[in-house]
Order: sequence, then C-alpha cells, then structure tokens
Amino acid sequence: AERQQRFAADLAAMKQLGSSSGSSLSQPPDEGIGAVGGWLALGGGFGSSSALEKDYLRLTAVPKAEDVRPPQVLVQSLALVKRRWRHGCSYAYACSQLKSVRQDLTVQGVADELAVDAYETHARVALESADLPEFRQCLARLKQLYRAGVPGCAAEFYSYGVLHAAALGPLLLNQELGQLPRPLLEHPAIVHALATTRAVRCGGYVSFMALYASAPRMAPYLMDGLLPRVRAQGLATLLAAHRPTRLPLR
Repeated sequence: AERQQRFAADLAAMKQLGSSSGSSLSQPPDEGIGAVGGWLALGGGFGSSSALEKDYLRLTAVPKAEDVRPPQVLVQSLALVKRRWRHGCSYAYACSQLKSVRQDLTVQGVADELAVDAYETHARVALESADLPEFRQCLARLKQLYRAGVPGCAAEFYSYGVLHAAALGPLLLNQELGQLPRPLLEHPAIVHALATTRAVRCGGYVSFMALYASAPRMAPYLMDGLLPRVRAQGLATLLAAHRPTRLPLR
C-alpha cells in the first residue's frame, strides 16, 4: 500500500501520456501484460524482461515493463541464485539478486508460492550470513503470506521468530507468542522454540545446551543470540554453588 501511494502520481501521469495520440509512450503490441505506455501498472500486469540476473536498485518511480521479469523468468532466477549460493558465491551478490527477485514480485503483485519460496530462501541465506535486519524483513513478509493462506514452511519460520524475539527482550517475545497460529503449536519446531525460551527464562543452562545440540534446521543460528545470556546465568549459578560459606568456629 505504501509503495502504491508513492508511485500513484507517476502512474497517473504516465497513463495520461500513454492515452494521448501524439505521445511517444503509446503502447506497442508486444509490451508486458498490464503495462501502461511501456510502464508497469503496480499489481496490474507482468513485465517482459528475460534477464536471469539483475542487481537490486531501489525504485524511485513506476518501473518499465521491459525492466521487470515475469514470474516464469523469476523461477529460473531464483533457482540460479540458490545454485550459486550452494557453490560459494558472496553474500553481497546473493542478497542483491534475491532483493531484485523480491522487488519484481512485489511490483507485479505476485503473492503465491513463488513469493514464499523467494522470501524463505532469502531469510535462510541472511541467517547463514548473520544479516538479521534482512532476515526480519523477510520474516515479516512471510507472516503476511502465511496468514493469507499461501503454503510454505510456516512452522519453521514462526519458530525462528520466537527464538529471535527471545533474544530481543520479553516485550517482543510476548508479541511473537501472541501471533503463533494455534494449529502449529504442536509442531516439533514450535515445541523446541518454546522449550528454549522456557530454559532461558528459568536459567536452565543445562536444558538449553541439550536443546542447542538437538535444534532443528537453522535454529542454532538464532540460538547463538541467546548464548551469552545463558552462559552468564550458568556461570553465576556455578559461582554461587561453590562460594565459601562462613561457618561459626564455636
């Protein structure tokens, strides 16, 4: 909604230019579907670019259809980034490519399983690279898609949200717990995340380390943010247990 408001004025002006007979932006037959005078109407059509790779650039105006890749090309682009990440490409390259895929999906109004795949992939890559701000952006969008009924790894990413919130403080953790869908509460990933937060809250450093060793998927990347607190709790407990006790001599 915010993006549409930002580009609304530009789009209206381009529609007017495209409808005028003497305009150089009159729509040719081979434009992208839903394009207006060669420009892509946000959420109203598909682009026509066939480039598999495209660096991310922040949009400042309505994009041209020729600069936006349609979903069938984005499927190939996403597969290419995944393959190159597995073969050791830099995070800077992967992040730029994934953000451009996400951008092309957004301007075309694509909110299906392809969008979920793109955001889940970027979230995992960001976790591996300790880019938590990018991870939070992807997680926020994934929650919107899951709530809209788009299938994906919802339990996995809701559990990541719980673990990340636990590292940020009790207020955010309470908000995150309140957003957990009831049907997912019995999922092993959610059960593990809840047990982890319980161990941190109660100072159960032994339980935490056992949960760390058995953590599913990419949970250890987020549990690393809790380690300093748990280690401090464990050290304080050990020091208290071995502190010399003053005994009366008489």
